[in-house]
Amino acid sequence: MSIEEKVFNIAYHFRNVLQTDSGFTILDSMKNRDDTLYVDEHQKNQQFIARLLSIVKNDKDFLTVYPVVMNSIGIFPPQDYKGLEQERKEMVEEQNKQNS
Repeated sequence: MSIEEKVFNIAYHFRNVLQTDSGFTILDSMKNRDDTLYVDEHQKNQQFIARLLSIVKNDKDFLTVYPVVMNSIGIFPPQDYKGLEQERKEMVEEQNKQNS
């Protein structure tokens, strides 16, 4: 899978789960602002987010995919992606030297 496809798929799922969780938060606020009625749903969303983060973390293109995904969902501002790609290449080269 290309980096662009990874970014698209992960960002798509992040946006969906964040929108869903925001919807539950709004419903909670409208129904009872002092209690969370959708605890199970919030917990499932947290678990899904943790799984998405785990997938990204364990991907060989992590240093490129992670910041692009986080930027696309508005978590942090854009970074120098060419610099990240260079860092990733250097890291891979270092790992290859260690494995040789």
